[in-house]
Amino acid sequence: MTATNNADDIIAQLVDDLSPTTTLKTRTLWISAIVALSLTTVVILGPQGLRPNLAAAWDAGTAVWKSALFAVFAIASVFWMNRYSRPSLTSARLAGGFSILALGILMAAFIVQIGHSDAHSVMMYAVDHVKNALGCFASIIVGGVVGFLVLFKGWLQRSASLFPRTLGFVSGLLSGSLAAFAYSFHCPHDNMMYVSLYYGGSVVIVAIVSAVWSGRYLKW
Repeated sequence: MTATNNADDIIAQLVDDLSPTTTLKTRTLWISAIVALSLTTVVILGPQGLRPNLAAAWDAGTAVWKSALFAVFAIASVFWMNRYSRPSLTSARLAGGFSILALGILMAAFIVQIGHSDAHSVMMYAVDHVKNALGCFASIIVGGVVGFLVLFKGWLQRSASLFPRTLGFVSGLLSGSLAAFAYSFHCPHDNMMYVSLYYGGSVVIVAIVSAVWSGRYLKW
C-alpha cells in the first residue's frame, strides 16, 4: 500500500501544474484567416487605394483571374494549415484539390493571354516592368507578415503540430496569398508572368520567413 500511495503522490505532483487545453476548432482557423485578410487589406489598400480602372478590368475579365487565383490558393492554404496543426495529420484531399484548382486558373490565364498576344510578349512583360516589382514585393511581404502575426496569435499558438516548420510554411502561404489577393485590387498589372514572378515570389518569401519563425517559436 505504501508503494502504491507513493506512486499516486508522484503522479499527482507531476500533473499538478497541468491545465486542460481547448480543443482546436476549425472555425477558429477560418475566423483568424478572415481577421488576417481584413487587417492586411487595410494595411495594403489604405495608403495605396484601388486601381483606377478596376471596374473596367473586372468587366473585361483581365483582373478576375488574378484575384481568383490567390483567393483559391488561400482557401487551399487554410486546409493545409488545418492538416498540419494537430499531432495526427488530417486528410489532404481538399487542400490538394484547391491547390490544383489554383494551378488550373494560372494555366488558363496563360493560355488566354497568349491567345490574345504571343508567348514571347507574355513572357517578357515581367522583364519590361521589373521597375514596378519593388512596390509589389514590399506591399505583399509587409501585408503577409501582418497576416501571419494574426494567424500566429489566433491559431498557431494553439496548435500541436509535429511539423512546426511545415505548418509555419503553409501559414506563410496563406498570409502571403491573402496579401496578394488584397494587392491585386491595387496593382494594374494582370500579366500572368508578372503575377507568377513578383506576386508568387513575394508569397514564397513570406512562407520561408514564417517557416523559420515557427520552427523556432512553436512549442508544445
